[in-house]
Amino acid sequence: EAGDLLELFMNAKGMPRVLSLMRGAWRLAPPQDLRKPSDWSGPTLRIDSEADSAVTVLDLAAGGQVGIQASRGSSISKEEAEWLRELGLPSAAEDSARLSRSCHAVDNASFYKSAVQKLIRFRPTSCVLGDGSEVSARAALVFCFIRLVHSPGAFVPNIQRFVTGVESAAKRLAVIAVEDADPRPHGEALERLLAAALLAQRSGSLGSRWFPCRKVIREWLDLALLLFDSTSILRYRGTPLKDRHRKWNIGDAPLARCAALLHDVRSFASDEAMFQEAAAGGLREASSSSQPAVMPFPEHAIDQHTTGIGPCVVFLLPAQTATAGTPAQPFANVLQRLFHECTGVNPRRDRIDDFESRRYTMDVRSAQRMWLVLHGQGGRVPRNVLSVETREYTIDNGFLAGMVGSIDVGKVRGVSMVVTIDPCNLEVLVPTPKPVVRGGNEDDFYDGLNNEELLAEARVRATQMLHSGIPLQAIASTQLPNSELYGCALRLRGRQYEIRKQG
Repeated sequence: EAGDLLELFMNAKGMPRVLSLMRGAWRLAPPQDLRKPSDWSGPTLRIDSEADSAVTVLDLAAGGQVGIQASRGSSISKEEAEWLRELGLPSAAEDSARLSRSCHAVDNASFYKSAVQKLIRFRPTSCVLGDGSEVSARAALVFCFIRLVHSPGAFVPNIQRFVTGVESAAKRLAVIAVEDADPRPHGEALERLLAAALLAQRSGSLGSRWFPCRKVIREWLDLALLLFDSTSILRYRGTPLKDRHRKWNIGDAPLARCAALLHDVRSFASDEAMFQEAAAGGLREASSSSQPAVMPFPEHAIDQHTTGIGPCVVFLLPAQTATAGTPAQPFANVLQRLFHECTGVNPRRDRIDDFESRRYTMDVRSAQRMWLVLHGQGGRVPRNVLSVETREYTIDNGFLAGMVGSIDVGKVRGVSMVVTIDPCNLEVLVPTPKPVVRGGNEDDFYDGLNNEELLAEARVRATQMLHSGIPLQAIASTQLPNSELYGCALRLRGRQYEIRKQG
């Protein structure tokens, strides 16, 4: 029997194991060791020092332990426009609305992660949108970073793990500091970022993922803007340092501790190599105050890492721009050219005059715009290529709530929950225990109706699912005001809903 074989295997190993099921692969993963002790006296990293902060002790891969002190924030945070206003950026509401419209075809974690890095790397004065209007590049950076923090996350094939928006935002900002700016003035802030990424990653084992408080998010935004304004970048040698900074030690310099933490968080090998070189020191520096006037948005952030329902953008590049790679890596040369001549260009180090008028840049822009067309970015469709048809429907709020039906948010603190949209007020989400659950009991049902923390968490999960999009399938197509609405996706944008139809 399979169970007997598994037991035999685990006993032979002589260690407790957790079997992880993944599509197309089996692997054995050791359980994470998380504790919240009241008497921890070991080394502690403080993400924040709020009154309600607590210490979580984590085991490190290279040996030893570290305590991470942090308070919990609510994932129902300020909208992007509120953050823009708080940071003193003008036209907050208008810019937020225009950026939201520009991102509707790329509204996922992979795009926002790429956009944050491309904006800091390219550091344009403004971003030009599909309708020809411009917004401040600093506003676009804040918008994309907040969207990434609140993203449900995504599976990352390179590290074979699901990464939440919080972990992705914290880790990516630390990597950007090292790769695209000068990390040396920000060592301690980068260590706090990586500690937050590690806590967000491991806290899933505690049954409720950690989310930063607003004070911490503000600190991250301030750092992102400082990196955007940075005019210096380090020149890396690209030589491996043989795991020089894999063990975290409180007595090491901040960048050395960062290199060790990144190894625990896990990232691309090239990212870890850059952190090790930065920690070792002795690198040459490049510096320039050159700044492009504009950056096409969201085009410049679309590269091979941007996921979607259509082909990767490299398949849309003209054939004459590509040179064949090896049988094992047929697209290696294409990807390297895309990075070195377009998406990886950094004005702190590279020449940027006439950048948008270069032949290869124009070829890439054409491929990026075609990628947007294939993903439903209607505003990008040339009028002489495709006609655009606008349709209007009047839908009763009750019909809209009914088409969504009950949103299954899974188990929340051990209770199976569903959430519905209030048909009288579409801004209100109503969580309730799942009506029929095998093995359920009266206490679970009571908590599902009365436990405010449980109810709040269920609303957060439903909100995240609505941000990603929920198909309208709960009412048969024959009973709808128009059958074309069946199967469309309802998505929440700020306080407004939008209905999208694929194709």
